[in-house]
Amino acid sequence: MLEYAGYEVVNPTVLVPEATTWQEAMRICLRELLSVDAVAVQPDWYDSEGARVEYMVANALKLKMIHI
Repeated sequence: MLEYAGYEVVNPTVLVPEATTWQEAMRICLRELLSVDAVAVQPDWYDSEGARVEYMVANALKLKMIHI
C-alpha cells in the first residue's frame, strides 16, 4: 500500500541479524529511523517496547506519522 502510494518502504527489522540482542537491534533500527522522512505506524504499535521507543524518537524529530 505504501509503495503504491509512492513511498520507498524500509523495514529495519530485515537489517537485524538473527541472535542479535534487543539493545543492539534497537541501535540498528534507530540508526535507520534517523534516515527516513516518515514512519508507518501499525495499529498495535504500543504493544511493542521497541515500537514505543521508535515512536517517541520519531515524534520528537517531528517525522511524518502514517497510521496504517
